[in-house]
Amino acid sequence: MWPDMTDMSFERSQFFLVKYVPDPHDPANGGGLKALSKHFDKCTITLNLCLALNPSPSSFRGSLLSFFSHAEHTHPFLTYSHTPGHALFHLGGLWHAVTPVEVGERWGIIAFLR
Repeated sequence: MWPDMTDMSFERSQFFLVKYVPDPHDPANGGGLKALSKHFDKCTITLNLCLALNPSPSSFRGSLLSFFSHAEHTHPFLTYSHTPGHALFHLGGLWHAVTPVEVGERWGIIAFLR
């Protein structure tokens, strides 16, 4: 996948659960995020595993993962549409953002590998 990283081993990892909902301030949603602004992760590799309570492609709409070449760029070079049960690996230093979830809720397990 990344030819210059073939002899890689990870000393530490951090896992956490994230929840995206249309209205995080609605008590019925039990908290969560609507979107996530452009950022990079302080790790070597990030694993992003998409979960959904109703594991069908229609269980949520929106919440796209957008990747940017630089922090200043406003247009992503790649936009990834999550599917429940699928995972995505990306370099931690790659700028990315999550667009607002419009309908339903999306859960994810995020792992930072260092």
